[in-house]
Amino acid sequence: MSAAHRESSSVLASDVASAAARLRAAQSVAHEPSRAADVLSRAVALWRDRNYPRRRDAIGQIARQAGYSVALLEESLDALLKPFSYAALSSLAEKVSSNGRADRAKLLGFIMAGNVAGAGLHEIAIGLVAGACMIVKTASTEPVFFDQFARTLAELDREVASRIVVFNWS
Repeated sequence: MSAAHRESSSVLASDVASAAARLRAAQSVAHEPSRAADVLSRAVALWRDRNYPRRRDAIGQIARQAGYSVALLEESLDALLKPFSYAALSSLAEKVSSNGRADRAKLLGFIMAGNVAGAGLHEIAIGLVAGACMIVKTASTEPVFFDQFARTLAELDREVASRIVVFNWS
């Protein structure tokens, strides 16, 4: 399963339950923290590029929906992405690998805030590197960023992206 997104009018409780079951099944696939860190760092590198089509389109859409200026959203996203360097993500992967704990959370659920596009990305990154699977419920006022970021992950590595499903409903 790749990163998925369901629009608000068509999400049913059975859709979420089905996604959770698929995510739990994805836990049987061996997880490599370094691979997840590499994919995340490549995705962030794409999103740092102000000309990356997904970023440009997402920012334009968020600006129109939320009434923020494109310039403000550009600066906000740049600040959000700054700590996600390859070195930082690799260091996290090393810590996860050396910990070797089997009691990590297997399936996490996130309800994202809508006042800052991308708020919650730190938690998503930690979860993916640690091998957790995630259901992300975006804010109904900002359904764009996580959907598009998950699609970037899927373009880069379907296996890593199979650990995240993005939903939106009001």
